[in-house]
Amino acid sequence: MQDTVQDNRQGIWSAGAGSGRFAPAQNFPAGEKISPKFKNLVVQIRFLRVRISSKENPTMNEQTITKDRLAKEIDALLAPYPDPMSRNDFRIACHIGTRTSLYLLQSGLVPCIHTGKRTRCYKIAKADVAAYLRRRMTEPEHYAPPSGWYKNDPQRKPPAVSLTRTLDYEIVSRLLLRRHLEQQLADAPDVLTVEQIARFTGYTPHTVSRWCTEGRLRTIQRRPRFMVPKTWLLDYLVSDDYNRITRKSGKHYGMIREIADMKR
Repeated sequence: MQDTVQDNRQGIWSAGAGSGRFAPAQNFPAGEKISPKFKNLVVQIRFLRVRISSKENPTMNEQTITKDRLAKEIDALLAPYPDPMSRNDFRIACHIGTRTSLYLLQSGLVPCIHTGKRTRCYKIAKADVAAYLRRRMTEPEHYAPPSGWYKNDPQRKPPAVSLTRTLDYEIVSRLLLRRHLEQQLADAPDVLTVEQIARFTGYTPHTVSRWCTEGRLRTIQRRPRFMVPKTWLLDYLVSDDYNRITRKSGKHYGMIREIADMKR
């Protein structure tokens, strides 16, 4: 048998040196009559090569299938979001917190563009987010923030000055608090408007109006203009409801700090 079936068919089936390797050509030689039997033989050999290759490398085929499936899942996950994505979209899509997203973007682990704006200043390409998700599956430690990055990290130092968020009426007398507030409201009129109460407490007029609407702060006149006697305002300022407000204003915290310092 010759080294090749025919010289002009070396691109179809090279049998030199008994290698048995098959190197299919893209097309049959132009201008030559090829018998149907030979064409069928080439097709069968190609089919057998694919079968043998898949049996010899099952792991490679499984990895390819897994990668394709993961790519489709990532594409479906990022489909609802615009390109480029904002930091908030990036955080929601990847199921990570605000501090983690800031670390990934500021450290350069996830490429981004900083527009220089005070808010919504990050732009992240979808391709970079997809690359992050793929690598996070296999190397999560690559994206781990350094120790102390999170506020609740055990190695994080506590703040120098702790913030007292509520008054303990078992230690601080309500009467002491009321007298302190009466001194601050000495020059105020006997009946106050929503705007005057807002300036004194540090809360917005909308919040004060909500107190009146919900009946938490008593009034003598209903909408469109609430009027609150000074005595009723003092009753509310020393109540448990006012003390338990979660998101307090700066003036509210200042009042708590003053009363705590007076008690010491």
